[in-house]
Amino acid sequence: MFARQDMSEGELIDDIECLGGLELLSDRPPIAVKKSLIYTFRYAEQETKLRAGIDCCRTDTMKHFGEIIALDEVAHEVQIKVGPGREIPPRFSIGPKGPININAVRDAVWRFADALLKGGDRFAAIGQFLRKVPPRLEGRPAGSPIVTASSGDLPDRGIFLGTTWRMHGDICRFISDAVYDGRLEPEKANSEQRLVLDPRTTHSAPRATGIRFVPVVHEGCAQKSDEEAQVVREILQSLLAQRVRSKQGHGRGSGLSTSSKASRPKSSSFPLPPPAGITCPEISSSSTARTGSMWQCPGQNVLRSLSRVRRFSACAATASRRSSW
Repeated sequence: MFARQDMSEGELIDDIECLGGLELLSDRPPIAVKKSLIYTFRYAEQETKLRAGIDCCRTDTMKHFGEIIALDEVAHEVQIKVGPGREIPPRFSIGPKGPININAVRDAVWRFADALLKGGDRFAAIGQFLRKVPPRLEGRPAGSPIVTASSGDLPDRGIFLGTTWRMHGDICRFISDAVYDGRLEPEKANSEQRLVLDPRTTHSAPRATGIRFVPVVHEGCAQKSDEEAQVVREILQSLLAQRVRSKQGHGRGSGLSTSSKASRPKSSSFPLPPPAGITCPEISSSSTARTGSMWQCPGQNVLRSLSRVRRFSACAATASRRSSW
């Protein structure tokens, strides 16, 4: 993150995490919001992962600058809410705010040092960790191994759980062969869960179970693709009209058509792959489906977008309600 202080403006424009070359629009008077002011800036044409609602910092000082209120990718304009006393340079660049509050970390280190000098045991666990004291586990001698080769596990890699209680076999097979040397098996009842598709309303992409690849050709879209958004929207609208069968054999609606947030089932998600997921707000705003990363939406239906520089394809993975990959 701090390496950006030494980057040129051109390098910051090429950095997908930043917005390079911001200039204040003098003909747009700032908007007062309590003690802060919302300024409008124009930036050089570029693609960025920064979005409204994100706190940003100046790349030259790495100090917090403000909150992005709106970002117009067509007009290349961004509105930033800036607190009182902040300097507005004639031209500068911004990047994401650092993930760590250095002041909080520093204060925590001082508290630990003070307690250590006073001889107290307030932070006994931290002291044991720093002294590399072996952890004590009930029923095991201190320092004894938790995983052994005789148990069938790999001591250098952890304990292997060979049964998945979520994935249908059609998806598990792919994951098992690709990641687990063919050792991962689905629980038997997983084979019962599936989409119940109506041929009159189903898009050509979804199947009852498994992973499907849907190619969408387009170029120059490292952060957003209208072509992919349109295909995903069509598939999503198709899924709204389908039914799902559970592991117990019970049928129900897809759970996406309700507009009540409180009662909305979390049966389908549309994860975007980090670190440079294609962001299409139009998809999430047009439905009740959730959007997020693969790690935020485990064990659910997914429509996943696979991004590549210059040329892309959209991948739709459809299976039962509790399937993932």
